[in-house]
Amino acid sequence: MQRLLTAACACLLLIPQALHAQSAFQPGTQAYIIAPSGLNLRKTPDPKGAVLTKLAYGTAVSVADDGKPDAAFSTEGIGGYWAFVKSGAFSGYLFDGYLTSMPAPPKDCGDLPQYVQASFKPAGPEQLEIQPHPEFPEDSIVDRTQPLNPEAVYQERVEPYFIQQRLILPAASTVTEAFVLGRVISPQFRTVRTDVELTASDDDPDLYSGSYQGEANAYGTSPEVYVSLRRSSRGVMEFVSVQLWYEGGSVSMEAGKNGMGETVLTFSYHAD
Repeated sequence: MQRLLTAACACLLLIPQALHAQSAFQPGTQAYIIAPSGLNLRKTPDPKGAVLTKLAYGTAVSVADDGKPDAAFSTEGIGGYWAFVKSGAFSGYLFDGYLTSMPAPPKDCGDLPQYVQASFKPAGPEQLEIQPHPEFPEDSIVDRTQPLNPEAVYQERVEPYFIQQRLILPAASTVTEAFVLGRVISPQFRTVRTDVELTASDDDPDLYSGSYQGEANAYGTSPEVYVSLRRSSRGVMEFVSVQLWYEGGSVSMEAGKNGMGETVLTFSYHAD
């Protein structure tokens, strides 16, 4: 089980269209850079625009208004827009697909609980519920809910052979933002390949899926990687799931919206 929870591997996502219909980061928003190698701040909203400076991972930027329509852009399978931002003495454009309104995770972050502990503070008492497991009477199901500051909620369920960890983000956060944030939080999903396309479903043109053999991890095990992605007719990412199947269990990451419109990032760990 420990190997399953700590194994590092690669995942896949190639999206042929932008994931936003409009930029999620409006003027006045403060955001943080979560591209591991940082982002170039450019003079113009163009990947060939002159580089004014390079902003490091975790740098806070203020989104401003340049009076121009947002310019769409995608890279490495992530879609978004060029955002006009200010950082210190610099003003320019950077790609908003690697921005988050949440605190940037520690660069050596290992999992969601570590991110929560390092970047948030409790915003109220923890709710704890323990109930007998219906299939294993000698064991229990333990559910924890902790409201957080900045605004978020951490939920955790622990039961035999299964652990689920969930971060509920504000409704203004996008599914794309949650997915990119999840890749930084968890080493299992940190490396992304974009050389295999996802195939559209014959029955649902908004649903894409695919699989491939992942790279070997530190234990010499190669997972089978399954990806499912749903986009709206406007190109907005509504749901993404990446499952990593090993001999003996699986690890998955999902990003989507719940019934209240909140954005939810979920990690699940299963052992056979």
